[in-house]
Amino acid sequence: MIPKRAIIETIAHHFAMIRQWRDMSTSSLESATGYYYKAVALIEVLEVDDCGSVGGFGNEHAINKLKGKYDSLFARFLYYAIQYQGLKIENFDALKDYYKDR
Repeated sequence: MIPKRAIIETIAHHFAMIRQWRDMSTSSLESATGYYYKAVALIEVLEVDDCGSVGGFGNEHAINKLKGKYDSLFARFLYYAIQYQGLKIENFDALKDYYKDR
């Protein structure tokens, strides 16, 4: 299996591309959507590897604290990103700010 660190860094890249394409114009929505589904697939790989299923987090799970602050999908990603210190995620703080729940 690909190392989790590499998967997390790839997901971060996908979120950056979603942001870039979504901000450009409505004609770029197709590109943003493609990166969104790539991020979903990789997040689900991490979840299945971690606990054997996708989603279904109990009330006490740490991810629920993130879901109140960030976009739901980004929160699922952020949960794993926080676990791996020293990740090479370009503009990580800007990404976190962009995906905050408003």
